[in-house]
Amino acid sequence: MRASFANGIGNAFFGVLLGTATADVADYINLKNKTDLSGLSTSIAQFGMRFGMLLGSVGVTAILAIGGYSGEAANAGMAQSSFTLVMETVGYAVVPMICSIILVLFSSRMDADKEVIKMRKESA
Repeated sequence: MRASFANGIGNAFFGVLLGTATADVADYINLKNKTDLSGLSTSIAQFGMRFGMLLGSVGVTAILAIGGYSGEAANAGMAQSSFTLVMETVGYAVVPMICSIILVLFSSRMDADKEVIKMRKESA
């Protein structure tokens, strides 16, 4: 329960930032090249998200393996070691939170909104 709650907090900004970044890039490409590539940019973003989910699953599995997680023990109602519980929190909350912070930092450096506004003023 604790790991699920922390996972939700760790992933809070992911979808919102990625969705708006995709739309900003599509607008920028449309205005710069006078070509509507919004479907292509959305498809590329979706592929990136799917590939990222794959890497995330592999990463969580590796972190749980390092922590010595036992699925059989969990199914039998036996407790995991304290190190395993810490690694669960790291895999499900800390790493996603760090990735979200990095995403926020990268997104805050993007100037697509400013460029789109400037291009729209120039074309008007």
